[in-house]
Amino acid sequence: MSDTKDDIESLKTQLSGARQRRSNLLQYEGLAKNVNKHPDRPQLRKRQRDAEDELQRAEADAAEVESNLAQRRQQFSLLMTTIADLENMYTLESGKVASATAAAASQQQAEEGELQEDSSGSGAAGSPAADAGTPAAQAEADADSDGDATLK
Repeated sequence: MSDTKDDIESLKTQLSGARQRRSNLLQYEGLAKNVNKHPDRPQLRKRQRDAEDELQRAEADAAEVESNLAQRRQQFSLLMTTIADLENMYTLESGKVASATAAAASQQQAEEGELQEDSSGSGAAGSPAADAGTPAAQAEADADSDGDATLK
């Protein structure tokens, strides 16, 4: 009987050891499954390098776009400044043209008034050949030579 008791005790010890090994094995398999779900270190490092490279390319593209945007802003500002300058020049020139035209018209009216007073004694007055020496005719001739039709 004592041999049987010793055998039972020995088998109980073996059984508890086997249960512990089985429990450890099940725990190991669960951990192994969880670990195997994730890629290994070299794959993770490759993915990380690829992501860093992609990030650098995106940052370079963003910098290029920002540079192009700054250049376009400068070009637009220059364009708007040029347009404003041209408008100012046009306004000044049209003001000069208008005043020159008005002066020429008033001078011509004054000369016509003088010619009408003088027309009683001369038959050549009022003809283009007779008016060629007048300042209004000279201004009109200068305008024709400049090609500026607005002075007529």
